Amino acid sequence: KAALENAVRQLAAEYGPRNIRVNAISAGPLDTLSSRVISGYRDMKRIHGERAALGRAITHEDVAGTALYLCSELSSGVTGAVIPVDAGYSIMGV
Repeated sequence: KAALENAVRQLAAEYGPRNIRVNAISAGPLDTLSSRVISGYRDMKRIHGERAALGRAITHEDVAGTALYLCSELSSGVTGAVIPVDAGYSIMGV
């Protein structure tokens, strides 16, 4: 995670003068073909949803909405950010 955050910041600084924005999405547990083979994934997703500030797990639509925001002019002043899409899990201190 730290490597991702560092790469996003470095790329944003490098490409900013060319008016190219670089951001990333850090999603919580999300059902994918890959995640289904992770040992204990279902428990991790359930616990994540229970402990998240919104009291639920994230959906594909949550992540897609954030991606659309980042691709749109609504985020024209945002660069170098790693946006957590985790229903508030990361703020809970667990």
